[in-house]
Amino acid sequence: TIHCRTFLGHLLNVGDSVLGLDLANSNVNNSELEKLATDKIPDVVLVKKHYADKALRNRKRKWKLKHMEGFPHMDTESCNDEYADFAADLEEDAGMRQNVNIYKDRAKVPIDEDDDDGECPQITLAEMLDDLDLMGEDATGEEEI
Repeated sequence: TIHCRTFLGHLLNVGDSVLGLDLANSNVNNSELEKLATDKIPDVVLVKKHYADKALRNRKRKWKLKHMEGFPHMDTESCNDEYADFAADLEEDAGMRQNVNIYKDRAKVPIDEDDDDGECPQITLAEMLDDLDLMGEDATGEEEI
C-alpha cells in the first residue's frame, strides 16, 4: 500500500499521468519533517498533472506571445524548450495568464478537431487579444500606398 497526498484532486481522473515526489525513498534533511511520525508522512506527493505529448500541444496552440527582437543568443534549443514549457504553464494555470498578454496567431492553420481528446487545457478565444500590426497602415486603418 502506498500513502499518497495531492492537492490536484479536482483535476485528476483514473488513468491520468502525474508527476510527484517520492518521499519514502528520498533523503530529506528537515528538522520539522523529522518531528512528524513516520506513519503521518505520505510515501508520494503528487504535484502536477502530465498532459499529452508536447509536440501535439505545440501544434494545436493557436496563440502566441510577443517578445523583444534582437537577442540572437535567445534562438537556442534550450530557450525554445523553456518557451514551450512556459506556454504550457500558461495554458494550465488561469491565474498565471491573467497578467500576460496572449495574442491570436493568424499564421496557425486550424487543424482537424476530430483528434482532439479534450483533455489538454487550452486558452479560450475570449482570453486572446487581436494582434495589432501598425506597419503599412495610417491612423485611419487604411493601407498606405
